[in-house]
Amino acid sequence: EVGTQTRRLLRRGIPYGAASPSTLQHPTHDDVDRGLHFLAYQTSIQGQFEFVTRNWVNNPDFSTQQGTGNERDGVLPIGHDPVIGQAAGGGERHFFANFGAADGDRLRRLTTTTNWVIPTGGGYFFAPSIQALDMLGVGH
Repeated sequence: EVGTQTRRLLRRGIPYGAASPSTLQHPTHDDVDRGLHFLAYQTSIQGQFEFVTRNWVNNPDFSTQQGTGNERDGVLPIGHDPVIGQAAGGGERHFFANFGAADGDRLRRLTTTTNWVIPTGGGYFFAPSIQALDMLGVGH
């Protein structure tokens, strides 16, 4: 719990581009540039965003406890994040899902090579607090 609390991010997704006309019944591909800008605010890029990405989202051995992620004795394996996880080298991503049994008896390993989220760029930007701007004489 303590390790989770120190990794919290204030995050927002901002959509861009025209809405897709695609539906479940009639999927279409129209080559329109659309997506989601991801913004995260935190006090430590390395201790929060980078840690979460490296150790939780993109970790094939991630589990609910400090284990290898492949044992069943008290540790629920999770694996890559199924939506935003990225496998090293673009290979297969594995994750685990529990289909109905709280004790993990129906735990299944799922594999995908399809990326749901495709990063196309990124950057780290400094956003000073209002107090810091006031100290510099450029606040409101």
